Amino acid sequence: DKLNSYISNCKLFNPENLDIYHTYRNLDMIISKAKELIKSKGVKLIIVDYVQLITTNAKSSVREQEVAHISRSFKELGLSTGCHIILLAQLNRDSDKRGGDKTPKVSDLRESSSLEFDADTVILLHRPYYYNNDPADEFKLNWIVAKNRSGPTGSTELFCDIKYNLILNSDRELSYEVSAPKVIN
Repeated sequence: DKLNSYISNCKLFNPENLDIYHTYRNLDMIISKAKELIKSKGVKLIIVDYVQLITTNAKSSVREQEVAHISRSFKELGLSTGCHIILLAQLNRDSDKRGGDKTPKVSDLRESSSLEFDADTVILLHRPYYYNNDPADEFKLNWIVAKNRSGPTGSTELFCDIKYNLILNSDRELSYEVSAPKVIN
Protein backbone atom coordinates (compact mmCIF):
# COMPACT_ATOMS: atom_id res chain seq x y z
CA ASP A 1 0.00 0.00 0.00
CA LYS A 2 2.89 2.36 0.81
CA LEU A 3 4.46 1.70 -2.58
CA ASN A 4 1.23 2.30 -4.49
CA SER A 5 0.66 5.51 -2.54
CA TYR A 6 4.19 6.68 -3.34
CA ILE A 7 3.79 5.93 -7.05
CA SER A 8 0.38 7.60 -7.29
CA ASN A 9 1.80 10.77 -5.69
CA CYS A 10 4.75 10.89 -8.09
CA LYS A 11 4.11 13.35 -10.92
CA LEU A 12 6.39 11.33 -13.20
CA PHE A 13 3.94 8.43 -13.09
CA ASN A 14 0.92 10.61 -13.78
CA PRO A 15 -0.19 9.72 -17.32
CA GLU A 16 -0.92 13.40 -17.97
CA ASN A 17 2.77 14.17 -17.45
CA LEU A 18 4.29 11.25 -19.33
CA ASP A 19 4.31 10.90 -23.11
CA ILE A 20 5.74 7.79 -24.73
CA TYR A 21 6.65 7.83 -28.42
CA HIS A 22 7.78 4.32 -29.29
CA THR A 23 7.47 4.61 -33.06
CA TYR A 24 10.26 7.16 -33.49
CA ARG A 25 13.52 5.40 -34.40
CA ASN A 26 15.10 7.88 -36.83
CA LEU A 27 17.36 10.53 -35.30
CA ASP A 28 15.92 13.42 -37.32
CA MET A 29 12.36 12.45 -36.38
CA ILE A 30 13.25 12.13 -32.70
CA ILE A 31 15.09 15.47 -32.57
CA SER A 32 12.25 17.20 -34.42
CA LYS A 33 9.61 15.75 -32.07
CA ALA A 34 11.73 16.60 -29.04
CA LYS A 35 12.08 20.24 -30.14
CA GLU A 36 8.33 20.42 -30.74
CA LEU A 37 7.57 19.06 -27.24
CA ILE A 38 10.13 21.33 -25.59
CA LYS A 39 8.60 24.36 -27.29
CA SER A 40 4.89 23.47 -27.00
CA LYS A 41 4.76 21.66 -23.64
CA GLY A 42 7.85 22.95 -21.88
CA VAL A 43 9.32 19.46 -21.63
CA LYS A 44 12.37 19.43 -19.31
CA LEU A 45 13.40 15.77 -19.60
CA ILE A 46 13.67 13.38 -22.53
CA ILE A 47 14.57 9.73 -22.07
CA VAL A 48 15.66 7.69 -25.10
CA ASP A 49 15.42 3.92 -24.80
CA TYR A 50 17.89 3.03 -26.27
CA VAL A 51 20.49 4.81 -28.37
CA GLN A 52 21.69 1.79 -30.38
CA LEU A 53 18.19 1.35 -31.87
CA ILE A 54 18.27 4.80 -33.45
CA THR A 55 18.92 5.07 -37.17
CA THR A 56 20.29 8.06 -39.06
CA ASN A 57 20.14 9.41 -42.57
CA ALA A 58 23.93 9.77 -42.56
CA LYS A 59 25.79 7.84 -45.23
CA SER A 60 28.23 6.08 -42.92
CA SER A 61 29.19 2.45 -43.25
CA VAL A 62 30.74 2.49 -39.77
CA ARG A 63 28.17 2.13 -36.98
CA GLU A 64 30.52 3.72 -34.44
CA GLN A 65 30.47 6.96 -36.49
CA GLU A 66 26.66 6.84 -36.62
CA VAL A 67 26.40 6.41 -32.84
CA ALA A 68 28.89 9.27 -32.39
CA HIS A 69 26.64 11.46 -34.58
CA ILE A 70 23.58 10.43 -32.53
CA SER A 71 25.36 11.12 -29.26
CA ARG A 72 26.55 14.55 -30.41
CA SER A 73 23.10 15.46 -31.74
CA PHE A 74 21.46 14.77 -28.36
CA LYS A 75 24.24 16.65 -26.58
CA GLU A 76 23.60 19.68 -28.83
CA LEU A 77 19.83 19.38 -28.25
CA GLY A 78 20.31 19.47 -24.50
CA LEU A 79 22.75 22.39 -24.63
CA SER A 80 20.63 24.46 -27.02
CA THR A 81 17.31 23.95 -25.22
CA GLY A 82 18.26 23.44 -21.58
CA CYS A 83 16.34 20.16 -21.65
CA HIS A 84 17.85 17.23 -19.77
CA ILE A 85 18.54 14.20 -21.94
CA ILE A 86 18.92 10.65 -20.65
CA LEU A 87 20.21 8.18 -23.23
CA LEU A 88 19.90 4.54 -22.30
CA ALA A 89 22.56 2.45 -23.98
CA GLN A 90 23.59 -1.17 -24.27
CA LEU A 91 26.88 -2.41 -22.98
CA ASN A 92 29.12 -4.69 -24.99
CA ARG A 93 30.00 -8.14 -23.65
CA ASP A 94 33.50 -7.22 -22.45
CA SER A 95 32.51 -7.49 -18.78
CA ASP A 96 31.30 -11.05 -19.45
CA LYS A 97 34.72 -11.91 -20.90
CA ARG A 98 36.65 -10.47 -17.96
CA GLY A 99 37.70 -12.94 -15.33
CA GLY A 100 36.66 -12.28 -11.74
CA ASP A 101 34.84 -8.99 -11.29
CA LYS A 102 32.06 -8.53 -13.85
CA THR A 103 31.24 -4.97 -12.77
CA PRO A 104 30.71 -2.87 -15.93
CA LYS A 105 33.01 0.01 -16.83
CA VAL A 106 32.41 3.11 -18.94
CA SER A 107 34.57 1.58 -21.66
CA ASP A 108 31.94 -1.19 -21.96
CA LEU A 109 29.44 1.18 -23.65
CA ARG A 110 28.56 -0.45 -26.94
CA GLU A 111 29.42 0.89 -30.40
CA SER A 112 30.99 4.22 -29.51
CA SER A 113 33.39 5.92 -27.14
CA SER A 114 31.49 9.12 -28.04
CA LEU A 115 28.76 8.16 -25.59
CA GLU A 116 31.36 8.28 -22.81
CA PHE A 117 32.92 11.48 -24.14
CA ASP A 118 29.69 13.45 -24.68
CA ALA A 119 27.97 12.43 -21.45
CA ASP A 120 28.08 14.67 -18.40
CA THR A 121 27.17 11.67 -16.26
CA VAL A 122 27.41 7.95 -16.92
CA ILE A 123 25.49 5.63 -14.62
CA LEU A 124 25.93 1.88 -14.95
CA LEU A 125 23.71 -0.78 -13.39
CA HIS A 126 25.07 -4.10 -12.18
CA ARG A 127 23.25 -7.11 -10.74
CA PRO A 128 25.82 -9.45 -9.15
CA TYR A 129 23.21 -12.24 -8.94
CA TYR A 130 23.11 -12.42 -12.74
CA TYR A 131 26.70 -13.68 -12.66
CA ASN A 132 27.05 -15.53 -9.35
CA ASN A 133 23.54 -16.92 -8.53
CA ASP A 134 24.28 -16.28 -4.86
CA PRO A 135 20.91 -16.04 -3.04
CA ALA A 136 22.36 -13.25 -0.86
CA ASP A 137 22.69 -11.11 -4.02
CA GLU A 138 19.28 -11.91 -5.55
CA PHE A 139 17.77 -8.49 -4.76
CA LYS A 140 20.92 -6.37 -5.06
CA LEU A 141 21.44 -3.77 -7.76
CA ASN A 142 24.59 -1.67 -7.85
CA TRP A 143 24.03 1.90 -9.09
CA ILE A 144 27.47 2.99 -10.30
CA VAL A 145 28.17 6.65 -11.09
CA ALA A 146 31.17 5.97 -13.33
CA LYS A 147 31.51 9.52 -14.71
CA ASN A 148 30.26 12.79 -13.29
CA ARG A 149 31.47 16.14 -14.58
CA SER A 150 29.64 18.00 -11.81
CA GLY A 151 30.43 15.88 -8.79
CA PRO A 152 31.77 12.69 -7.30
CA THR A 153 31.73 9.19 -8.71
CA GLY A 154 31.00 6.06 -6.74
CA SER A 155 28.38 3.41 -6.24
CA THR A 156 25.50 2.52 -3.99
CA GLU A 157 23.49 -0.62 -3.49
CA LEU A 158 19.78 -0.61 -4.24
CA PHE A 159 17.01 -3.16 -3.71
CA CYS A 160 15.83 -4.67 -7.00
CA ASP A 161 12.98 -7.10 -7.60
CA ILE A 162 13.15 -8.08 -11.27
CA LYS A 163 9.88 -10.00 -11.07
CA TYR A 164 8.01 -6.72 -10.46
CA ASN A 165 10.43 -4.30 -12.22
CA LEU A 166 10.91 -2.63 -8.85
CA ILE A 167 13.94 -0.67 -7.65
CA LEU A 168 14.09 0.97 -4.21
CA ASN A 169 16.71 2.39 -1.88
CA SER A 170 18.08 -0.61 -0.02
CA ASP A 171 17.55 1.07 3.36
CA ARG A 172 13.82 1.48 2.64
CA GLU A 173 11.26 -0.64 4.37
CA LEU A 174 10.86 -3.60 2.04
CA SER A 175 7.25 -4.56 2.65
CA TYR A 176 5.25 -4.16 -0.51
CA GLU A 177 2.46 -5.92 -2.26
CA VAL A 178 2.04 -6.10 -5.98
CA SER A 179 -1.12 -7.65 -7.34
CA ALA A 180 -1.03 -9.71 -10.49
CA PRO A 181 -2.51 -7.98 -13.55
CA LYS A 182 -5.96 -9.03 -14.64
CA VAL A 183 -5.99 -11.16 -17.76
CA ILE A 184 -8.68 -10.11 -20.21
CA ASN A 185 -9.75 -12.72 -22.74
